[in-house]
Amino acid sequence: MDEASKRLFSPADPETLFTDLSEIGHGNFGAVYHAKYKNNGEVVAIKKMSFAGKNRDEKFDDIKKEVQFIRQLRHENCVRYISAHLNNNTAWLVMEYCLGSASDIIEVLKAPLKEVEIASIIHGALRGLAYLHSMNFIHRDLKAGNILLTESGCIKLGDFGSASLASPANSFIGTPYWMSPELITAMEDGVYDGKTDMWSLGITSLELAETKPPLFHMNAMSALYHIPQDPPPRLQQPDRWSRDFCQFVERCLQTAPAERMSSEAGLGHPFMTRDRPASTVLDLIARSVRAVQSSNTAQNFRRGRKILIGAGGPGGPEIELDSDSLASEDLQLQESEENGSLGSASAVAAVVAGSPAGGSPTATHQRGASGVSTGAAAAAVAAPQSAYQQPGGQQQASLYHPPTPSSSATSLPAMAAAASASANPAASSPALSTLAEQQQQQPISTVGGVSPYQISHPGGPRGQPAFPTIKSSHIVHRERREHLQDATAREQMSNYKQLRRKHQKIVKQREAANRAEENSIKQQLDRVYTSQRDGFQKALDKLAEQTGQSRDRLSKELASEEEKLRRTLESELKARMKALRKELDKDQRLSKPDRLAQSDSTEKKDLYDLETQMRACKRRGLLTMLQFEREAAEHDIALRSQQKDMQNALLMEHHERIKKMEEEQLSALHRLKIDQMREQ
Repeated sequence: MDEASKRLFSPADPETLFTDLSEIGHGNFGAVYHAKYKNNGEVVAIKKMSFAGKNRDEKFDDIKKEVQFIRQLRHENCVRYISAHLNNNTAWLVMEYCLGSASDIIEVLKAPLKEVEIASIIHGALRGLAYLHSMNFIHRDLKAGNILLTESGCIKLGDFGSASLASPANSFIGTPYWMSPELITAMEDGVYDGKTDMWSLGITSLELAETKPPLFHMNAMSALYHIPQDPPPRLQQPDRWSRDFCQFVERCLQTAPAERMSSEAGLGHPFMTRDRPASTVLDLIARSVRAVQSSNTAQNFRRGRKILIGAGGPGGPEIELDSDSLASEDLQLQESEENGSLGSASAVAAVVAGSPAGGSPTATHQRGASGVSTGAAAAAVAAPQSAYQQPGGQQQASLYHPPTPSSSATSLPAMAAAASASANPAASSPALSTLAEQQQQQPISTVGGVSPYQISHPGGPRGQPAFPTIKSSHIVHRERREHLQDATAREQMSNYKQLRRKHQKIVKQREAANRAEENSIKQQLDRVYTSQRDGFQKALDKLAEQTGQSRDRLSKELASEEEKLRRTLESELKARMKALRKELDKDQRLSKPDRLAQSDSTEKKDLYDLETQMRACKRRGLLTMLQFEREAAEHDIALRSQQKDMQNALLMEHHERIKKMEEEQLSALHRLKIDQMREQ
């Protein structure tokens, strides 16, 4: 184990720290237990998660992420982390104990919650979500089963096994029916943020209002297809609910995350801000307690009846009950339990006596001289259903079942006595009446009153102590049974998630390979382009150098020609002036001043002609240089234009090559995703 893992888990052996472990829930991860610290008796919940078998490292990484996540939380609406331990191949996550979840309440009541109760539960969950989102966390598995209730009536978020420590994220994780469209399509379409939890909150609101989430009648895999494709779900009977509640659900269930309200905005919604009684959650828990009481009464009756049926042995009366009668009684009890009407032994006695509402008397078959009615089973359930007596003789304010062994031990003598007494049908009715009166006088739980209520855990091993919970034995047994029976479905979903992660990994690898190939091709093409550009620049530099040399040479030639012309003209001028002076000296007709004047006039004229010829020579030189510069510029422009055309042709070739490569990559990636979707 690395150092990071050692810091997450306590080195203490959990087997030596805790006692009275009793299973209270089961899920895909494993089981949750009620337990106590041996040293101080503090009650805790322990989530046991096994990482043995296949994908050991992946399972352990998921466990570490959950521990790392929950240990950072410090909020009243999030389950409090206590410690984490490792025991062989099992991780023990120790948290504060909660009575049960909102899903348990729906299961116990078998009816939708009231709107004020939904508002109270959603408000607590929304506060927890707002805290998570403020830390840039995402829960990703919000549902009624992960919204927990405490004895004090506080709502808490639990089960952070799917949570993300970063937002946005793009992993495919969660429970199908509560997943948001963007979470389902995250692998193909990018990432999602905390608003995915708001979608799950909207689905949870529908679950609390209608007992089941939308599309629950479908297979989970089918639901994953319909959620992104279908319009957002709404309340099936909006007339039953307030406008604020309908609008709240509508704001949560927007397909586009940008149009969905945030957790902070949700806290300010009228559905969350309107007044509610402070005892709403406590009253809901009390109502659930009464439903649990009814459910456990029915279950204890069935157990007592089975024991009673087997009481006919050597030395005792033989009892034979018609199978149709037993089936009829089971059906009546089940219907009563589902309707929440089986809350006392009087209802049990009514069924046993053969006079249920709307029914016919139950037939009993007798063997020998003595006839035994199934009404004797009422005595068997009388003892375990009596109210728990606290020291001092005062009854506790709520239902508390004694440990299982005492119930069984007490019921057997009672069943024996009832079996003897039931030979006389007249004697059984008073007994049942007395039992019914005792049960009707039994106090009903009033949570939110003076003292906390307690219900013993009904599904654990014999001799375990009682502890507070709102789960009936039916729920505990069903969860355990479904955990065993639904292994195929869980494995299918697990395999599907692994397949999605595998496919996402393959897609990322393919995209990375495509990027690497594209970068390699681009670098290669860039080198070709750079080489060409450098060659063109060298050609331009060479041309500029040649042009400069030609310019210098031409300039020197023009300057030499100009100088040669000047010398020639000046020599000719001197010769003419010398000849003119000799000629004037020979001519005696002109006076000296006239000769000088004529000589000066002739010299000025010759100088003017010289300058004119020199300017003409310079003009010719300038024109020659201008023509040279024009030709050099044209040649340079032609060369540059040729180079640009060649560069553009090369870039177009590169563009077409990259475009073709990208099209091939996208086409291959698209085919890969289609193949993956078909495989999924």
